[in-house]
Amino acid sequence: NTIGLATRFEQRQQYLRDESASDADQESDAYDPRTLVAITPSVQYDGRDSFIHPQRGQFAAFSVDISKGLDNTLDDFLKYRLDLRAYHTVMKGVTLAGRAWVGYLEPYGGDVPPLDQLFFLGGTNSVRGFEENLLRFDADGDAVGGQLAMTAGLEARIDIGHGFELIPFVDTGSVQQALTESLLRRMAKSGESALAFIENLHSRILPAFHADFRQLAQEVVGNEERSQVKSKRLVDSLADQLEAIGASANVVVTGIAQRSG
Repeated sequence: NTIGLATRFEQRQQYLRDESASDADQESDAYDPRTLVAITPSVQYDGRDSFIHPQRGQFAAFSVDISKGLDNTLDDFLKYRLDLRAYHTVMKGVTLAGRAWVGYLEPYGGDVPPLDQLFFLGGTNSVRGFEENLLRFDADGDAVGGQLAMTAGLEARIDIGHGFELIPFVDTGSVQQALTESLLRRMAKSGESALAFIENLHSRILPAFHADFRQLAQEVVGNEERSQVKSKRLVDSLADQLEAIGASANVVVTGIAQRSG
């Protein structure tokens, strides 16, 4: 049994591929150089009879990357990995080998994780029969990664002599919580909330000029028993979203701030 603790310092940078300059401008933060520090505690059990060519025994390993971005919050995440393997010789020259692996990335900084931190499957070390990282791909044929990945495989190692083996195998895997899906869900949720707020404000904005600002503040901010800190944060957030509506909206928000602050 082994317990370990590793640290690492990384400098990363993503690059656009087949994208326009306007796309780069919209997501410029995601493609800036990034610096991070990660601490990785791990625990490992190895009961195999051989490290190079095991024929019986089990292997298990679990680790957690605790990552912290030094100049951004994109790399603020926890990355879990679990690796399980087992070997059993059913008869002379025939060994069954099985493996299960799970990886999960959990952001804690509030940002959508960058592409280069996601899990990808496909290739000789995960799901054989697929090109590297292409177990899941989009309409353009590009690899799609996710925050959750699972793979399992079973193979029979048949000794055919002279140092050669015949290895029939079955592999399976899944990549879930893809970045594109997560981002679309967040955009849809944010868009619905903003639209509902604007529609609600639009029905109130004209009569609000001659209304009591205190009553309007109570309706927008909520119960006056809430803390002044929460009220101020909400009013500031509403002000940011209302800039595009026009000067009249700014007048209303100013009145709310005066009454709630």
